[in-house]
Amino acid sequence: MRKWILLLALVCTFIPALPVRAAGQPLNIYFAGPNGGLHTALGLDKDVRFTTDPAQADAFVLNGQIPAGDAGAILARVQAGAGLVLVLGPTWSNLSSGTVPRRCVSATF
Repeated sequence: MRKWILLLALVCTFIPALPVRAAGQPLNIYFAGPNGGLHTALGLDKDVRFTTDPAQADAFVLNGQIPAGDAGAILARVQAGAGLVLVLGPTWSNLSSGTVPRRCVSATF
């Protein structure tokens, strides 16, 4: 019984140290790609705000494309800690042309 109490005390000690996004805080998302189901699903959350400025984005959702004009700014923000979701599609062409460095790309199946 003492082991469980000690374990619970340790877990409760470290919970405040975990980074958590506060509820009610807006999440700025830079979205690129067709405005289909993914865009609609993200828009259902009242705390999600879409932005067209990569410097203001907390996360990037690239649905089948990387905008050529913003590729450098997106890469810089991701390297600085912003989130990134790449949705690969049949028309994906920027990945093969070197827009995204290979060290930043990984796939898990």
